[in-house]
Amino acid sequence: MAIIPFLNGCVSLPSETTKTFMDESKKEGMIVGTISLEDRKSIASGHYFYYANDSIKNKLALKEYDATMKYNSTKWKYGIIIQNSKGDFQEDKKWYYMFTIVKPEGKYNFYEIEIFLNSGYMQSTWKMPINLPFEIEAGKVKYIGEINLKVKKGELNLIDKIERDRMKFKEKFPNISF
Repeated sequence: MAIIPFLNGCVSLPSETTKTFMDESKKEGMIVGTISLEDRKSIASGHYFYYANDSIKNKLALKEYDATMKYNSTKWKYGIIIQNSKGDFQEDKKWYYMFTIVKPEGKYNFYEIEIFLNSGYMQSTWKMPINLPFEIEAGKVKYIGEINLKVKKGELNLIDKIERDRMKFKEKFPNISF
């Protein structure tokens, strides 16, 4: 599964843990897409694309506490994690990362991008609020598009590359159709 609770650790490629099925009893649906990073900073060891529904965003805003831990906002964060690695495929000298989001039906929103920079002796985190809504429908696979981040400009674009992405998903995940 590409979308994981942040506390469960990191993976190199979102597609390495891609969930390829939906649980009917949980009224789950699936969103599929790709992420491309332009002008990627070589010292960035992590790119995090956080998403949530209204319920999760409210918990983050209220800074809910967990009884066994001190406050930890990451308890409620879900995101696509891209570590400093090559993507699933390359076109025009740009790497692409495939992902799926499998969650119960509802309205969700990508709300923040976080880039963790690590040069060994210095570390910093850069965050950018975004607003990229999507809806998950029970039993359906929907395509969100290519989420293109121009890192140096801090610019985010959503690009429709459905034909290319259909082919790439069919090669890697033949049971996912959209």
